[in-house]
Amino acid sequence: MIVTSPWQDLNREINLMITLASIAMDNWTANSAEFMLLSIDNSQLSQKELGQKTGRTQSSVSEAQARAYYPELMQFEQYYRERVSEKMKSK
Repeated sequence: MIVTSPWQDLNREINLMITLASIAMDNWTANSAEFMLLSIDNSQLSQKELGQKTGRTQSSVSEAQARAYYPELMQFEQYYRERVSEKMKSK
């Protein structure tokens, strides 16, 4: 996956971060990938609520998200949104 935007500095930065994030994502099992998608699709839910939805305990949800690097990848996603927003404002 490669991001192409009108801003070369952002392209370089984000693509490097994607390369690093891929190290984690390439090691996901099918179950981890499915749970990551479920977590992203239900990001408004707490771990307890997500557990209730999936029949897991809160601690099981926490462990599954940690194994998939969910918190770190969500930080990356938020950072990317902020950087794009900054670039759009400075146009």
